[in-house]
Amino acid sequence: SHRIASHRGSARMVVIGDDATEGGDAGETPRRTTMGVNRCPFMHGSVTCDPYPGYVHGARPGVCPRGCAPTPRETSRAEDAGAKLKREAEEFIRLYGKERGIGEDDTDRRLREVLESIASTGTYAHTIDELRHGARVAWRNAPKCINRKFWQTMEIVDARECATNEDMFTAVKAHLSRCIESDHVPVLMTIFKPQTPGTNDGARIWNSQLLRYAGHRGDGEETIGDPAELDFTDCLKKYFGWKPKGDEPGMFDLLPVVCQINPNVAPDVFELPEECVLEVPIHHPECAGISALGLKWYGIPAVSNITMDLGGLLYTAAPFNGWYMVTEIATRNFGDEGRYNLLPKIAQAMGIDTSTEETLWRDHALAAINYAVLHSFKRARVSMVDHHTAAASFAQWRAEELATRGYSPGNWKWVLPPTAASTSSLYLGLNKMTEYTLKPALVGGTGLKTLLFRAKRNGFISTEKLGSALYIMQAAAKFKKKMMHVKGGLVLYASDGGRTQARAFALWNFLRQRLPMVRPINMANPDADFSVIFSEGVEFVIILASTTGSGAIPTGSELFMNFTKTEAGNVLKGIHYAVCAFGSSAYPKFCAGGKQFAKRLSEVGAREMFPTVTADQLGGEDNSVHEFMVKFFDWLLQDGRITLSLRNLMLENFESRTSVKPAFSLYIQPQDAGGVQMSAPTIGAPAILTARTQLGTLGTLATVQTSFKLVQGKRGVDYYREGDHVAVHPRTSKALAAYFAAHFDIKLSDNLFIVPLNERDAYKGTIDPAIPNPVTIEYLFTSVLDINAEPSCDLLSVLSHYVEEEECRKELESLAQDEARRIEWIQDSGVRICSIFDHFPTLSALHRESDISMELLRDCLLLFPKLRARLYSVSSSPLTSGSDEFDLTVGRVQYRAGTRLKLGFCSDFLASMPLQSTVNIVHRPAPEFRMPRKETTPILMIAGGTGIAPFKGFVERRLHSNNASSQGEAIMVFGCRTRANELYRDFMTEACDRGALSQYLVGYSRESDTPKAYVSDVLLANADVVKRIIDHDGHIYVCGDVRIEASARDALVAIVGEDTIRALEESRRYSLDIFGAWDIQTSHNRRLENTKSISREKSLSPLRHTKSDIH
Repeated sequence: SHRIASHRGSARMVVIGDDATEGGDAGETPRRTTMGVNRCPFMHGSVTCDPYPGYVHGARPGVCPRGCAPTPRETSRAEDAGAKLKREAEEFIRLYGKERGIGEDDTDRRLREVLESIASTGTYAHTIDELRHGARVAWRNAPKCINRKFWQTMEIVDARECATNEDMFTAVKAHLSRCIESDHVPVLMTIFKPQTPGTNDGARIWNSQLLRYAGHRGDGEETIGDPAELDFTDCLKKYFGWKPKGDEPGMFDLLPVVCQINPNVAPDVFELPEECVLEVPIHHPECAGISALGLKWYGIPAVSNITMDLGGLLYTAAPFNGWYMVTEIATRNFGDEGRYNLLPKIAQAMGIDTSTEETLWRDHALAAINYAVLHSFKRARVSMVDHHTAAASFAQWRAEELATRGYSPGNWKWVLPPTAASTSSLYLGLNKMTEYTLKPALVGGTGLKTLLFRAKRNGFISTEKLGSALYIMQAAAKFKKKMMHVKGGLVLYASDGGRTQARAFALWNFLRQRLPMVRPINMANPDADFSVIFSEGVEFVIILASTTGSGAIPTGSELFMNFTKTEAGNVLKGIHYAVCAFGSSAYPKFCAGGKQFAKRLSEVGAREMFPTVTADQLGGEDNSVHEFMVKFFDWLLQDGRITLSLRNLMLENFESRTSVKPAFSLYIQPQDAGGVQMSAPTIGAPAILTARTQLGTLGTLATVQTSFKLVQGKRGVDYYREGDHVAVHPRTSKALAAYFAAHFDIKLSDNLFIVPLNERDAYKGTIDPAIPNPVTIEYLFTSVLDINAEPSCDLLSVLSHYVEEEECRKELESLAQDEARRIEWIQDSGVRICSIFDHFPTLSALHRESDISMELLRDCLLLFPKLRARLYSVSSSPLTSGSDEFDLTVGRVQYRAGTRLKLGFCSDFLASMPLQSTVNIVHRPAPEFRMPRKETTPILMIAGGTGIAPFKGFVERRLHSNNASSQGEAIMVFGCRTRANELYRDFMTEACDRGALSQYLVGYSRESDTPKAYVSDVLLANADVVKRIIDHDGHIYVCGDVRIEASARDALVAIVGEDTIRALEESRRYSLDIFGAWDIQTSHNRRLENTKSISREKSLSPLRHTKSDIH
């Protein structure tokens, strides 16, 4: 027998019913070939020559140290189909178990399930994690890909429940939108349902790639566009009646997408909306002739006519993308004679003689177009890697793979970059690379001729044109990503909610008019090459950083932290830096995020301009920003970068709020003009409100439980786990938005276009990236801008320039310059941006003759804050409600503005929205607040008020187990004011009765007939319980506002000591989910007190500086 059939090692027997099989070989047909399960200890599975040919080299060929060699094609192709399915299923399940660290017993149990399913149904279904890991390994095994180093970063979208062509296209749009909206193009695969073994019923996408340009036949042999797509373009025109959008065929006409959910269903053709298309214009920074060629290319290389062969199942539609290597576009797509063949035109644009080869014009043209493409993608902030970096990265990764995994297939001529190949170590180092087939595998899909044959056979198409069979979808906006590099200063920001990002862009917009400044960089942007950024003449850095959670840096900004710890981070040594840290003094670790950045920069040798300035959200934030700017101006003066007169002018402009005129104009187009109708961008996933239940007995403004179901949710997909968060995107009511819009003499149905005044300001970051362009007024005022927010000092200052009455103008100027007075006015009057015209009616277009509405909106547009998502803890378990359904516990936020009762915007939105209406949400994992993996681990849950929300999900999971004896002890400690505030009393009591809770302990702080007791009192009274939980390696969870956490920690320290609590934190057995501070009324009061206190301190200062705010 062949070599691989002999490597059985310690094969394990799998028994199913009365049949015993070794490696799934039972039931084989004698007339067919069978192949045993590969038992090589390197776990690569069976090695074959189909479809990859099995090239091996050397005197003793082998794909791994054990000497396994590929099975001949004729042997593998003759294998019995049923035996092959079982063999490949077992090989994958065992590979999955080994690489995912699953025990042998659990792996055997899962294998039994798979083989039983195959025996009874002829197929089986992968779990979501099996699908994810299988897709990643399939990419790892792809011999022609140079970028496989990042195989573990692949993300998947489970689209197996798509049932129609329309469903498929919706998934395609979601795939492209997700790639476009990410800061870094993700490695992403959308996976549709697999083909039933033994049939051809799998879904298909006819296109070779989701984005591709048409190839039109011109006169004679001429091709307009991409010759590689001639046949597919002919097919679309002949059988589907497709025509390009322009009057004449162009070089870059995007092809529509053809989806077919099943060969027995007629294929449909869909035009991609522009928001799903990211195209990058190609410019050369030094050669205007190349820029004038009008070249462009799409930014997402999503291969679509591809099959994933995974565990014996064929996923015939699995569009997949990474990011481009520059030579794929520049050398192959633009340069190949069989493609666009642009090298002669490029050389001519460069002024090089093409009449003789002695000028090496092809080499010059190749170098120039590669540089232009790379430059253009980097400027547009679209992910791309150069071929030198990719080759070096692959060489390092492959060496590591061979050393650790023992095998790595590859095709030398595909992996080797087509440009400057001999400059890479791959040129000689991998010339004997072996290519063979390992599964899971990514293989070619069904050819166009076969797809057409099946469609014709089923009567879906004929040789006659079908007219218009397209679903033409009009676009909302053409996505643009561009970037501007300038030497000088740099603004870095770390932001979770968007407030700090807005500050960073506003600060940069002010400074760039007067100093050379690099465009703001998000520290969480994976596409930001900090080593390049800091090597381009950056001499000083301004860092604006917020704090998230319990003193952590914002999500993703550890990318910058990690950079500082590398050798490349040495470039920071000697660079000047200043940090403005944002946070809330309600939290014990006030502004800890910004302080961490300052500490790290100091450790790497950067030089501090002045001590970190802290800005408190609860009071004096604008004053702190003003203090930061004054210190920065003074440092610029002392360092000799500006003169005294310029320093004074900058400070005067900053303090007087001398605005920089926006470098754009606004244009309003009615919806019915030319039939243009803009579609709104999609944020998150829509969820429908299915139920709402009042909690406690406080009446109509009580806390409520809201139940939601994902509109496009799928059973079996892990959308969330107990303890996770949900980000809710609230909306302003249409009625309020229409009222506000009327003051600018515009309608909700109107379309707003933001028109840059020059090329530099056409870059996306110059205009606020959160505002789509163009955008409908309805979407702008209901979903983008927060018109329910307080008017800022800057906004009031701008408005003061548009009032005609002297008294009103002075009033607005006074409010803009005195923050304490502004806050007091807001709290007394309850004024919000949407009601500002009620207080100053002559600002409104409804009350004035001169038409200045567009100028007013232009100057205010970037000063309106953005609507931000609000986070809520999930109050359910997916085991109980289903993974596509979830509950939230919503406390109705209440406060008073003067004599008026006000309600929190998002909480009122959720508590009052009609049943069956939808809201967009995003599930946010909270891995640090998950239940222990072992059910036997005891847990102590401590909560106050709505902090009980995640623990309801914890208890639901324990109830679902129905085996209290196998679970560890679970104690719930809850604090509230009165019994009327006790949110889940009946549920928790029932959980105690059923054994899911060991004890349910409640403390009432304001119950008339009960002694006052806080959470800390309950813990101290049950100190023996706390000690028992900790002594038995238990896990402590605390959820609530900062008072609960501080109170609980003090009590725990009193019981077991500070050292024990710190040890619990270090071992991740003490988990916190902390939110907010006090009630909103107390927060408002404290904010006013803090601001007045700061104002008094400033009035005693010898320096005269008015308060300020940057937006």
